[in-house]
Amino acid sequence: MHSPSETEQSETEPVQCAETSFPSARYFQIHFEFLHQQFQQTLGMLESLQTRMQQLEQQMANGKARQESFTVSLQRLDDHRDALSRSPRMSEKWVGRR
Repeated sequence: MHSPSETEQSETEPVQCAETSFPSARYFQIHFEFLHQQFQQTLGMLESLQTRMQQLEQQMANGKARQESFTVSLQRLDDHRDALSRSPRMSEKWVGRR
């Protein structure tokens, strides 16, 4: 009479195969399902990264546009300041006339 552990062992024991035989079709099915899942996750991550890159490029373009407009504004202020410093002042006109 066999003990329960011997019976379970004989039921779960793999079938002896020749060393030159290939794995079963189920092995390949599981393997390719896993690869397909990994590929889908990779595609999803790639899409997410592309979306994020577009957002960052837009932020950089907006920031660059703001920076350029700020630089232009500062340059205009400097031009006005230079123009004011070159123009004769009222007090200088009146001092020269006295």
